[in-house]
Parts: sequence; C-alpha cells; structure tokens
Amino acid sequence: MGKLYIEKKYGQAPNELLNDPNISLRAKGLFTFLQSKPDGWSFSINRISQQTSDGETSVRSAIKELEEGGYLKRESTRKKDGKWDGYDYILSESPSLDSPMTDSSMSDKYHTLSKKDNSKKDIVKKNISIAESEDSAEEEEFFFKEKLEKMKFSEDYRMRIIHQYWTFKGFNYNNKDKYESAIKRELRPAGLLKGYSWGEIEKAMKWLEINSDFKWTLESVHKYIDEVDYLESK
Repeated sequence: MGKLYIEKKYGQAPNELLNDPNISLRAKGLFTFLQSKPDGWSFSINRISQQTSDGETSVRSAIKELEEGGYLKRESTRKKDGKWDGYDYILSESPSLDSPMTDSSMSDKYHTLSKKDNSKKDIVKKNISIAESEDSAEEEEFFFKEKLEKMKFSEDYRMRIIHQYWTFKGFNYNNKDKYESAIKRELRPAGLLKGYSWGEIEKAMKWLEINSDFKWTLESVHKYIDEVDYLESK
C-alpha cells in the first residue's frame, strides 16, 4: 500500500481548483480530504472509500478527474534493480500538464517532499507522494480485516451477526467479489437470527462446533438455536 506525504496538516484546496468548472465537487472534496492526511498515511481507493460515504467507483472517478484536470500527476517508478515498482502521484495546487518526471527526479522528490522550493518562491506547491505496488495499479488491494472490523459497528444488526459468525469460523475473503458474494449469501440467515441475543447465538455456534457432524452455517444456527439447552441436557 502506498504512503501519503504532505507538508501542511490541514485540509485545504486552492481557489484555482475550487473555481475550475471542469472539476466536480466530489473531486474537489477528495483533493481537500487528501490534504488533511498526515505524513505516512497509507493510501488506497479501498481505504478512502471506507473513511467516506463514497463507494470505490466514485473515489476512482474523482481521482481520474483530478488526473485529467492536471491537479494529480501519475509517474511510473522503479526499484533499485530497475524493475517497475508501481506509481507515484503528485498532487499540486495548480494544474500540472508538463512532461513526466524521470525516475531520478522522482527519487529526489521523496527527500524534498516537505520542503519549499526556494528557487520558485512565487509558487508554493503542496505535494503528495503516493507509492503503489504493481498489483494495486490495476486493482485496488482488498483489506478484509478492515471490512470485518467495520461490520462489527454496523447499524444493521444482520451485519453484526455476520461479523460474529465469520469471526467465530475464522473466515477470510481475500478479494472484493468473494466478500460481496458472501455478504449476500449470509444476509437472509442472519436476518432470521435478529430476535436472538449475542449470548444465544454464540452458545448455538459453540454447540454446533463441538457436536455437529456436518459443515454448519448461519442457517444451522437458526435451526438449532432454540433446542441447544434441550440437547445439552440430554
């Protein structure tokens, strides 16, 4: 995951960007959101989406707007051995549509990121360097643990039940499609358990884990939850 570096530690956007009719309010808001982050903040479309009300498609679209408007410039980077190492992103107050930076000049950018360019005192730029891996250049990395933690505090009781079940079973969905398919699959049986307490649900899970001779699911929990006390007494 890339890291975010920025000079000033408060969200702001230049007037040129705010008054640019070709940039949406969403993209202008993203610019300000990124400006507010501390040095070293881990950057990804997935994480931005989790910290805002926008989905990943919306965030990706806003990033594209900033790139096309010249406020965000993407540069290819390489490792010490010469192999491609993803991209850096430079976020600037004024549209930058000049030629791409070389690998060597980009390397220097890392060391001077939080310093003002004294040779250009009339232009003060706030720069962000975002390094992405080769994989995340095409597809944003999926962070299941962050998704699972977010489910724990969901206002939807079904999501909290699914969180409890997945945590108990130790499930780990390593990409977005698998995660979303699993959520859709679990919503109905989780809804059947909405009338039960956490203690009752957990007790049924523990009983099934010890006593069942089949691969039990949330539907199994609903099927047996009312009979656990009776079955334990036998």
